[in-house]
Amino acid sequence: MLTTVSEAGHIYYLKQKQTLILFAEGRIQALTAYSLFEHVSDVVSQSSIREIFLDLSNTEYIDSTTIGTLLKLVRFMKRSGGKAWLCNPSEAVGDILKTCHLYGYLPIIYEDGMAELKSKVLDKVPVQRKDLLTDDYVLEAHKDIVDAAPQVRDQFEILLSALERKVHGNETSQ
Repeated sequence: MLTTVSEAGHIYYLKQKQTLILFAEGRIQALTAYSLFEHVSDVVSQSSIREIFLDLSNTEYIDSTTIGTLLKLVRFMKRSGGKAWLCNPSEAVGDILKTCHLYGYLPIIYEDGMAELKSKVLDKVPVQRKDLLTDDYVLEAHKDIVDAAPQVRDQFEILLSALERKVHGNETSQ
């Protein structure tokens, strides 16, 4: 049985032919974002998925690791010959994406039919063990944000430096 922290968000999914439809609910933070990427990359590599739609209409919050994961997901699908879209971002998510200067960068669509599909969703993306979420993954997620929106580099400089030291700092000490 999967256990999650009470304030953690959840992601549900529905696979239809070459399309993977995901619904993110609640507060989506690093571990849930990592779990999302791992699940999607496994499903895409094991099947003929060409389109991913991630509905964010019931998402209250996304952290910066989640934003980096969304960028990584879009790039992953592009390299796999497919496409990924963010659908119906909630006002809170839209504000976060605008603050990070990524609202126009990420492919966003508004689709009324998503609510109907949600009733067909039966499966929940499994949450990965927390120890699998590495500092390297978090570092790469934040580098993706800065690469996509260089104007936010100053806001992430301290975090990036700390993560760089944590990930690469031990290589020089011995």
